[in-house]
This record gives sequence, structure tokens and C-alpha cells, in this order.
Amino acid sequence: MKIYFKLLTLSLLLVGFTGLTSCSDDDNSSSPKVPTELKVSDVTATSATLSWTANNDANSYEIQINDAETSSVTATNYELDELEMGTKYTWKIRAKKDELYSEWVDGEAFTTL
Repeated sequence: MKIYFKLLTLSLLLVGFTGLTSCSDDDNSSSPKVPTELKVSDVTATSATLSWTANNDANSYEIQINDAETSSVTATNYELDELEMGTKYTWKIRAKKDELYSEWVDGEAFTTL
């Protein structure tokens, strides 16, 4: 009886590991690709627009300004307002697919007018 349970347990483990290690090109468990073509436009004294190229495998994007404020958006642009005049800003972005994230990628720093 003990041998039967050990073999059953071993079989279940092998089946489970086999299922976990098999992958295909359309596997939904892989992290999304990083956003590309990051741009800053329409910079004024108190606002700017950030934009990027969409990745087909992302549901949304997280944007971080000056390593502090993080926002989540589904669009491929983000309007910043209430910025301080004459201030340098840095930003980075990552793609999100379900609960998986791409690596952060830095956008071009900019200074408000």
C-alpha cells in the first residue's frame, strides 16, 4: 500500500512538473515586452505629454515620474500637468499583462519651460 501511494504521488508530481515546463509561443504566462519608441512632446511650463508604442501583449502600462509617483494607464500616452516651471523630470515605464510586468525602461528626461 505504501509503495502504491509513493508511486501515485511521484506520478502526480511528474505530471505537474511536465505541465509547468511545457511552453508554446502563445503561452499567457510570459512577461510582456517593454514599451518602445518613448517620446516627450508638448512641453510647457506646467505640462508635458509622454507617449510610446503599444505592445500587443500588454493590458496596461505603469509610469513612474522622478522615481516617486506611479500611475497606471491603458492608453499609449500620458498627460502630465501641474508640473513645476523650470524643473527637470525623469520618467520610466513598464508594460503589464495580467499580474506580470516587463522590465522598467527609461524615457528621455525633460525640463519644463
